[in-house]
Amino acid sequence: MKTLFSKGLVASAISLALAGTATAQDSQNDTEQKQAEKPEVIVVSGTPGGAGIRKIDASFAVTNIDAADIDKISPKSTADLLKAIPGVWIESSGGESGANVWVRGFPGGGDAPFLTIALEGSPVYPPSTLSFLENTQIFRIDETIQMVEGLRGGPNPIVSNGQPGLTT
Repeated sequence: MKTLFSKGLVASAISLALAGTATAQDSQNDTEQKQAEKPEVIVVSGTPGGAGIRKIDASFAVTNIDAADIDKISPKSTADLLKAIPGVWIESSGGESGANVWVRGFPGGGDAPFLTIALEGSPVYPPSTLSFLENTQIFRIDETIQMVEGLRGGPNPIVSNGQPGLTT
């Protein structure tokens, strides 16, 4: 009886050990599968004909902010969302819709003289021509926005209204 009990104990211990190994393999496969399902980022802004290039192949700086990141940031305004783009500084002393936007490497002075807001590649408004109107006032962030793409350098003067700083 004692040998039967010890054989059962050994068999149980072996099965538990193997079950843990199988679970670890399933966990590793799930992680690999999730990484494989994540789509590669394609840059559409600033590419000829909207053909798109891989983000890693772009010769200019690109920042992508998806809907989940927009929810995490919880911006009060369009300008507030631009704080997530490296090299962009927002000063919002004018309130929710009166921000000053500075892009690294370009002179400041108020409003947003080096920023273009575009929807699917088409600029929303030409360069700021009024002292109280900056580009982020024209467009509001809401739940319908799936992604924001910030393009710095490269083809900015060509794909925007001539502003070399930032195209979103």
